[in-house]
Amino acid sequence: SITELSGPTMALALPAHHACTRLTAPGHAGSHTFVSSKPTFGPVSTAAAGSIALSLAGSSRRYGQQRKVSRRASAVPERWKPFPAEMSSPSGQKLVWLMKENPGLVEDALETELDRLSQEQQQAAELEESQKGQTTSDALVLSQRKAEILAKERSQAVAELMYLTVCMRLQALGAPPVKPLKEGGWVSLGAVNLKSLTTDIYSLDALDMVKEHLFQAVLTQGQPGMPVEIDSAAYGAQVAQVGLFVGAQMYAMSVLFGYFLRRVDKRFQLEKMMSSMSIPDLDEEPDGSSKTLKQYIEGFDPERLQQEGLLTGEAQMATSAQVQALFGDLKLLQGQVAEVLGPPDPLATQEDLGRKIEEALKMGKLPSMKIAISDMRRLVLEAVAFGALLKDSESGVEAASFQLTEGKVMEGFAPPEQ
Repeated sequence: SITELSGPTMALALPAHHACTRLTAPGHAGSHTFVSSKPTFGPVSTAAAGSIALSLAGSSRRYGQQRKVSRRASAVPERWKPFPAEMSSPSGQKLVWLMKENPGLVEDALETELDRLSQEQQQAAELEESQKGQTTSDALVLSQRKAEILAKERSQAVAELMYLTVCMRLQALGAPPVKPLKEGGWVSLGAVNLKSLTTDIYSLDALDMVKEHLFQAVLTQGQPGMPVEIDSAAYGAQVAQVGLFVGAQMYAMSVLFGYFLRRVDKRFQLEKMMSSMSIPDLDEEPDGSSKTLKQYIEGFDPERLQQEGLLTGEAQMATSAQVQALFGDLKLLQGQVAEVLGPPDPLATQEDLGRKIEEALKMGKLPSMKIAISDMRRLVLEAVAFGALLKDSESGVEAASFQLTEGKVMEGFAPPEQ
């Protein structure tokens, strides 16, 4: 038999209701909690989640007109592509072609493209500075509009280079990005050594929080004392039916979590190193124990917590490309969920919403996938790793002196609510 989720599973998808969903395993009586009843720790429960959600919902729009590219660059066979998203910029398509035809040149080409984009950005800034104080004219307005379009094209190109950098890193780790899931139905992601998505990427401090995130996103909390086992065979055999909208939200929030975690862990490790060289007990708790990364984060005020979770504009674009390629048009999926839930009802309980979602999944009114819990674990771990490596990719961009678009909470995303 196929097991069913009994309701929405992500806090962002239905922010007003954080109730648990239940999963019944084939051949097992009773039910198990599939997703935590509380928001995932960290930026997932902050307003910063809105920035990536809006980007996901609106990423199908192209900024400006894309320049024409050579047929050679766009002729990469679909069957070869080692990543799910399509590249639209000349820089991205060039790198894709090199990845197939001459991988040895990819690193140099990446550096060259970033240097070129940085130089164009600097020249545009100089031109803008020289135009300050000029009398407004049609020619000046046209020049400024052209500059805005070119700036968005540069950001798109950098976002695609960052995206490809992350995909190449995942491949090098032995965990290539999963293929698109938007067709729904039965999903099988294949075997992968989850060590490549955990201990090969994070510090020990960060790994503890990754396990906690995985626990809250996938593993059961029906038994409070159960340890987190990344390769637990008992839970890997279970199967769940998950709406694509829920899957997209879970993936996006996990990317945001990984990005946030990488950023704060780098600072945490640096502060630990500095304190060990100066004041040994600076990093200790009152009882003499060392402060953990989670305790370090818990010391953030709400404003700092939100700021640490903001993605740059280019990181948002890269994440949007990945999530849209995996799960499909988020606006369309969001609209389907809203239609199933119907008009807002202030008296509706979480159980009422859960029954509506469950019935819609059973009747095929919502696109969904049937996925083993072992594959769900991989999907969540990949998403967290994607976010962490995306943050790493920004270092190469900044090294080329390209100024990334400042991150901010973007308004306009309205998840379906009851």
